Amino acid sequence: MRVSFIGAGHVGKALAKYISNHVDLVYFNSRSKSSAEKACKYVNCLYGDLETLVNESDMIFITTSDNAISSVAKDLTSFDVKGKTFVHTSGAMTSDELQELKALGAFTCSMHPLQTFSDTDKAVMDLKQAYFALEGDTDKLMDLVSKTCNPYFILSKEQKNKYHLSACIFSNYLVTLMNYGSRILSSIGIEEEDGLKAMKPLIEATLSNIHLKGTEKALTGPIQRADTKTLEKHMTELDGLDLEAYRLLGEMTTDRLIMDKDKKSILDAMWRK
Repeated sequence: MRVSFIGAGHVGKALAKYISNHVDLVYFNSRSKSSAEKACKYVNCLYGDLETLVNESDMIFITTSDNAISSVAKDLTSFDVKGKTFVHTSGAMTSDELQELKALGAFTCSMHPLQTFSDTDKAVMDLKQAYFALEGDTDKLMDLVSKTCNPYFILSKEQKNKYHLSACIFSNYLVTLMNYGSRILSSIGIEEEDGLKAMKPLIEATLSNIHLKGTEKALTGPIQRADTKTLEKHMTELDGLDLEAYRLLGEMTTDRLIMDKDKKSILDAMWRK
């Protein structure tokens, strides 16, 4: 399988490097030729213009920003795309972004790596454990994922948005929660670097418990005990939006994770004060 990439950011470079042991990686292209050439050096392939890239490849990944996918697809309609497979890696967009190519006889799909890409080298390593979310003409992706041995989901177009919403909550809002806790520690003189280092074993143990037991049984602390005295003391330390955020998180935790009716009643009464 001859594979090429359009888009030389972290996602494109990391994914290309990751699959390079399983496919014949031939070309890289990007809006910035210098970026494409750096990517070529990183993954050991050639720079190619769009026409050469399409003509010489079986599968073309579009790893640009979400906003650029449809415009890249439109540019590619100038070439003979029939029978080629085009894949974008957006978590939010469906294969409909490539509909102009599909109308010309191409196979179109999306393959979203369920992973963060803030650092290219680390992302290459992390991709070994990553799930892929596949959508569109997924038969054309099965050969690739069977080679890499990555686990995967097959999604419909209608499911894609909720999938991406969930991924953003797991990833982005986890960062927000870490920042929330860090700012509270900072207010008593414990700076973020030290605070995160101190909390790391607690964070990792919590994640481990979630994986082993599920979210409901992994919950510990004052809400799980219905310890309203401690919770009220917490709220005396907060004001403004921070208090509203704490209360909202508390209400959500009570509603979704506390199954004991007596505990839930006690907690609900406290949150309503």
